[in-house]
Amino acid sequence: QYEAKMETVRRRKQVAFHLPAIMNDGGHGVPVVNIHSTHDGGVLTMREDGFICQWSPDLKPQRTKHMFSQGSGKRSSKWITDFTMMSEYNKLMIGTDREIQFYELSTLEPYCQISGLETIPLTLSYLWNRLPKAENVPNIAIKNAVLSKNVTFVRWKVHHDWVTQVKYFHNFQAVVSSSNEDASSLVLQTIFSIYKGVKAFDLCQKHSLLVTGGMDRLIRKPTGILKGHSAPIFSLFISSEDGRIFSISRDNTVKIWHIEDQCCLFTADPTASGIHGDVSACSYSPAMRSLYIAADCIAVLPLMLPKPHSGISVSHDEAVMCCGYSEEFRQVVSCSEEAVVKVWDFDTGRQVFEFTATPDLTSITCMTFDIKGRLITGGSNGYIKVWNFNSGHCIKTLKKGKCHQVCDCTFLKVQGNYVIAVGRDRRIDIYSDSPEELYHVQRPQPSWKDDLQNGHTEDILCVVQSPPSLLATGSYNGEIIVWNTDSGSINQQKITKLYITDEKTLLYAADRMGYIYIYNMETFDPEQRSPREHCWRAHTSSITLQIVTSDQVVLTSSTDHTVRLWSASGEFITFGQPEMWSVQIPSSWIHPGVPYEVLIDPLSMPHHDILKRKSHLSEAISS
Repeated sequence: QYEAKMETVRRRKQVAFHLPAIMNDGGHGVPVVNIHSTHDGGVLTMREDGFICQWSPDLKPQRTKHMFSQGSGKRSSKWITDFTMMSEYNKLMIGTDREIQFYELSTLEPYCQISGLETIPLTLSYLWNRLPKAENVPNIAIKNAVLSKNVTFVRWKVHHDWVTQVKYFHNFQAVVSSSNEDASSLVLQTIFSIYKGVKAFDLCQKHSLLVTGGMDRLIRKPTGILKGHSAPIFSLFISSEDGRIFSISRDNTVKIWHIEDQCCLFTADPTASGIHGDVSACSYSPAMRSLYIAADCIAVLPLMLPKPHSGISVSHDEAVMCCGYSEEFRQVVSCSEEAVVKVWDFDTGRQVFEFTATPDLTSITCMTFDIKGRLITGGSNGYIKVWNFNSGHCIKTLKKGKCHQVCDCTFLKVQGNYVIAVGRDRRIDIYSDSPEELYHVQRPQPSWKDDLQNGHTEDILCVVQSPPSLLATGSYNGEIIVWNTDSGSINQQKITKLYITDEKTLLYAADRMGYIYIYNMETFDPEQRSPREHCWRAHTSSITLQIVTSDQVVLTSSTDHTVRLWSASGEFITFGQPEMWSVQIPSSWIHPGVPYEVLIDPLSMPHHDILKRKSHLSEAISS
């Protein structure tokens, strides 16, 4: 028993990065000042010249903008020193030449700025309180801003050299700052003197741990010193969920340390990672378990996930991007990241057919079925294809002139049959699905006038139909618009999220962490918070869902390679599992519980913030 316990402990300590790093040459020789994680698992980077880029988790650029563009190819002479995301206010804060500028986070449009600072802001952080909303202020000098009764301005000097890092820790209600000088290297209510100063630090509430690193190449913590780097420490991050410390040094060496054992678990040197050049910014994403580094290129080092337990069943060999239920054939269709389409028998879970949807392995991002039971898929290359999914034959292709990623699609029957697609081009594309349309490649119909003039200003991520004539679309900035499909006009704006049951009373939503949320729309009040009833974790990463009302089950798929059904009592089955099962035989379902990989996932641990909310699996499914 002791040896088995020690083996379990040893396996938990095993950690490594996927090497070499995934890289994208998006810097063009201009240093990146900082990297921040976004709510959807991607990252946001900004260069010194004001060029901002939003990246997917695997470093595919999704949108870019030059913050100081002045038209006609001209660029402002301003240079960025730092930036941070103020998610609670949907704002972006930028530090530049004696100014602090604020932008709308969703649109990147200017909001206001504070000018006339006595010095150049080198590093930015912020704390938040729930304050009344104020009108837009295009520009205000700091000397005038401090005169407002709503503004408290405090300026103190504790360091005698440039400040290397400052950060506000909400859990501790404290501001921590560091400097390269010895006398006041670190300030946290108390002034700490550290040899050769502090370049980087991090603070963790769960482990009551403060770590620092600097020019002396040592990582200091209250209970000891971690030695191993041969160059000055550039950045430090504590992963509280895993009990690890990530450190990056000036020579591009990345190390992973065990907090309790104070030992180095893994080292990635530049030769193995392929990361070269001067490091200018780093960020660790706990949600994606990835370390992002900006040097000559933007690079990401994903952690190797533990090998699946022998009892874990997977439906695909790669991430499942979407799935759907065909009432016509009583089958489940699932599509993977590498465009592999699998057809499953709904009643037994047996795989019926499989084909590859695109020869270039372009990812399928969404799917739906038309009135004839044919499969409709949308891809990252902007193409929409109509399939006979029982033979793998592509019937026709729908596409626009410019190929933007399709994020979601649905089939609409109103005065004819139509395929509706939404995505990165921020427009609702409408394709006729009539028998007269015989062309193999088909273009969309003209856009609705209201869509062009008053539609979404951000990427449209999802769409759902509510018969007979309503359509709801949701965009990146959280806005949801309800459309009248008869007139093409906006019916109602800014409601909540999507997947509506047949009774029109419950609304389902899913996120990148694998959680499913249920909202009771009968109690919805636009002036109050969203009426969430229940939530539970069905998978370990991003999911899609559909309600199969005829059998009263929830169908889910995830990038964790699995497709599942959930019963009204909280039982689940996985498509592709070795055990035989039948929808009609309750004993063949796995009894109420949590999938093993969800149970052992660090983000499922009881201390994690997301699990402090009320969650009842069986009640949620019964709803």
